[in-house]
Amino acid sequence: LILSFYNSFGKKQSRISENKKQRQKQRYEQETTPPTLMGWPKVPSKNGRMKNPIRPIKEMSPIEKWYQKAYADERQRLRQKVTTKKTNSRNNYYFGARKRRLSEKAKTFNLN
Repeated sequence: LILSFYNSFGKKQSRISENKKQRQKQRYEQETTPPTLMGWPKVPSKNGRMKNPIRPIKEMSPIEKWYQKAYADERQRLRQKVTTKKTNSRNNYYFGARKRRLSEKAKTFNLN
């Protein structure tokens, strides 16, 4: 009895999840396919010009996603590298000189 109940419950669950997947797929298709052959209707923007509305992009394959993410990460890393290098060298130039001046002063006062 318990086993049969368990089996029926499992079937019910799988059916529910199937329906859910189906609905998600339908909604996704609906959102990503334009209503007319001409494409999406243009919408007026704040400045009165007509512009294309932002639409969800088509689903990417995991490899494409991974590639895009890796590419973005790499670009971010390079950008960060460049900026830190610049600012560090600049800071070292200024603060290094300041430190040197301070140490000179300290020597005159024999503080260290």
